[in-house]
Amino acid sequence: MKKTVVFLTIFFVGCLPIFAQNIDRSNYQAIDPFDYELSIKQVKNGAVRQYKSAVQFSMQSGTTYYFESLDGNTTMSMEVTRRFSPMTRNQKVAIYYTATKNAYMDMDSVVLDDIEY
Repeated sequence: MKKTVVFLTIFFVGCLPIFAQNIDRSNYQAIDPFDYELSIKQVKNGAVRQYKSAVQFSMQSGTTYYFESLDGNTTMSMEVTRRFSPMTRNQKVAIYYTATKNAYMDMDSVVLDDIEY
């Protein structure tokens, strides 16, 4: 029984890197959260952009994370499609995210790709 448990543990730990999502951070353009909010109306419908922003964590509700700009004036919400390490309120992080412009409205669908703690 112990051998089976040890084998399964080693197997699953060994497979974790296979399931980890790796992104090429060089493809992400640095942008201030306020400038990002202003840019939404300037891009074409359906446009996909990749950004990096320095923010502070605000809260999590289900699969949605909320972040604030470092000055606290801009709030961003984004969907999460994978697990991240827990964060504390006001923790400063760099987030990598993909924004896709809605085809019918001036708003984005934003997915969190990675967090740099």
